[in-house]
Amino acid sequence: AIVASIIAAITVTIVVCLAIWGAAKYADFNQSGRGVAAAGALTVSIFGLVATFAIIALTIYLMIAAPK
Repeated sequence: AIVASIIAAITVTIVVCLAIWGAAKYADFNQSGRGVAAAGALTVSIFGLVATFAIIALTIYLMIAAPK
């Protein structure tokens, strides 16, 4: 259980960092006029955001469906 918690913490950190990095790079690339790079960064940001919400939903589901 401890190893699973460590893996989960690292995974959540990486996914949230992807969302933040993508949003920051999107702003930078968009201001520089680099449309293709901005679109790629936006895609990474959206993936990170969707994955973050999926992790939150899965966590809530697992807490509710835990054996009594």
